[in-house]
Parts: sequence; structure tokens; C-alpha cells
Amino acid sequence: MTLNVKQRPIPQVLETIESQTGYVIIYNDRYITQDMLVSLHVKDRPLEMVLDELLKPRGLEYRIKEKIIAIKGREPAVAARQQGQVTISGRVFEVSDPPIPLQGATVSVAGKSHQTVTDSAGNFQLVGIASDAKLVISMVGYKSQTYTIRGERTNLIFSLEKDLTAIEEVIVTGFSKQKRREIASSVSTVKMDNFTNKPITQLSQALQGGTTGITVQQQSGVVGSDQATIRIRGVATLNDASPLVVIDGIPGDMNNLDPNTVESINILKDAAAASMYGARGANGVIVITTKRGVAGAVNVDYNGSFGIQQPLNVPKFVDGPEYMQMRNQLDINEGRSPGFSEEAIRITREQSDPVNYPVDSASACIRVRLQIWV
Repeated sequence: MTLNVKQRPIPQVLETIESQTGYVIIYNDRYITQDMLVSLHVKDRPLEMVLDELLKPRGLEYRIKEKIIAIKGREPAVAARQQGQVTISGRVFEVSDPPIPLQGATVSVAGKSHQTVTDSAGNFQLVGIASDAKLVISMVGYKSQTYTIRGERTNLIFSLEKDLTAIEEVIVTGFSKQKRREIASSVSTVKMDNFTNKPITQLSQALQGGTTGITVQQQSGVVGSDQATIRIRGVATLNDASPLVVIDGIPGDMNNLDPNTVESINILKDAAAASMYGARGANGVIVITTKRGVAGAVNVDYNGSFGIQQPLNVPKFVDGPEYMQMRNQLDINEGRSPGFSEEAIRITREQSDPVNYPVDSASACIRVRLQIWV
């Protein structure tokens, strides 16, 4: 072969080799790009020598089979692994729905000058770093993350959260999101730790003590029916005074939600805050936003608890036979025939038929209940 090129892209040189030799050259454009320039001057050289001089200085290797030349991999990455160094690649996203790739995020090795910046699709790659190095992923306006690698990894996914101060807190008001400093009406936010790790079965119970201006009263302790009655700034009507509940923009019942799936709860108290809902928001509005999936590693949380329900103060009742005798005496005193026969009283006392003649009917109606929350 004869080649005389100066500062030409390698893909063009490979096309020249194809035209002179009749071979088909295949490669991954991830390793050979148009910005890789080369100068080469050879005359009457074998094909293998030309390929060695062209590819090996750039860490590429090739293989010839029949009329096909396959160019593959980078030798520096292989050599680096042999020296305890690895190649790391992945993507960086913003925590949002849907996740947005972050361009310009810095991925660096802690304590080293080795770093790179993500491209427009959020991709990055670090070559030749220690197999136990610690990565730092950072970007202005976002919370930094650290990650300790364990050997060579590809397709790593990182999600960065926006770093907002308290004054930049976002309040969901129903149809829009506003910053707290821009809201002039009365809006309260229930802290999530108000019901974290609490054995509650209904979301309405979690609002008790969560913020000012809201009254929560539990009507029953029966499992499955222990939802609470909520009033915002008292009772303002003779009709139903319950506030409007909006879940992800749709009116609904908060007690149908698992408390663990709730991301935020905002309470619109006054007329200005709830004006967008018209008459339905006259008693206030509770805006609930549920959690969304985020890009990154799979995270599984489990929260379980159990409790026991039993009466503390129970009246002492007489047993069955004594009650039957006392009832017969009452019937006789009032001029009526006795309601229970002596045979029925005997069977009850002997407990020969406990189904039809129970001795302690009160204990049969009251039992200890085990409650389990998952």
C-alpha cells in the first residue's frame, strides 16, 4: 500500500485503505471519530504494517478475517485494568418527572484532578481510575452526590436534587406551583415527619397536630373505619363543613391513600388561597401530592408495626345460671310465669350445650384484637 496523508481524519484514511485493498473495514464510531487527525507517509507497505502504524499508537487493535477488517476496543482501558484501574461510565439526571439529563455536571475523583463533564445527553466516561475510587457528582444549583465504585462499572445512573433554601420552598396550590415568598394568602404545609413511623391506618389521622388552624377529630376506633373528621378554621356552614381534598389535581378521599405514598400536603385556609375552586373550596382545600419515581438505583422501603386493642374497664357480670334465676324471680315478682325452665338452667350450669346456653356471653362478645400495619 501507498499512503501520503497529512492531518486527515482517521475515518477518511480508512476509506482510502478500503478503496486500495478491497477490504471492508468496520468499527465503532465511539472509538474512532472525525476529530481524530492523522499524518501518515508509507510506500509499498503490507496492509498489516500500515494498520499497525495507524491504529496502535491510538490504543486501537484490529483483526482481519477473510475480506473484513474489524477495529475494536481501546488498549489503554485494558492495560489500566491490569494495573488495578478501571473505566467508569454512566449518565446524570435531574430528579424530576420525567427525569431530565443534566448537561455540564462534573464527575470527578475525590482527592484527584481526574474529572470529566457530562454531554447534552448526560453521559460521562472516566478511564484509568482506581478500582476503589470515590466519585463526586456535582453541579451548581444541585446537591452533590458521592459514590464509591467497586470494580469496572458501566451504565451507572445518578440523580441530582435541586438545592433549594427555605425561602425557595415550592408550595402546590392545586393548578400551579408557587414559591412560598410569592404567596400572600394563608397556606400551611404539613411536615412529613408528622406521620412518619406512626402506626396510622388513615391519612386523615396524620393531620392531627400537623399545622395550625386545623381540627382533627377521630370518630371511631374500629379498624378500617377510624377516619377522622377535619375542620379548617372551625365550622363555617350549617351544611357539610368538610374541606375539599384534591389528590394530584383530582378531587378524592384522602383515606383511600397509603400515608407512605404521600410526598407533600398543603392546606389552603382562606378564601384567596381556595378561590380557584369556587364554592367547593369554601371550607378550605387540602392539596395532596403523591410520590413519583426518580431515576437512579432501585430503592425499596418497608415499614411495619403492630398493636393490640382490648378493653381496659369491663363491668363484672353474673354468670348465665345466676342471671336466669334472677330473671325468673323478676318475672314472678311482676306476676308473670318464669322465662327460663329449670332444665335450661341445669344445662347452662353443667355447660353441656354451650352453643345454645352460653355461660359467659359477655366474654364471647369481647376479644383482644391484633392490628398490623404494613
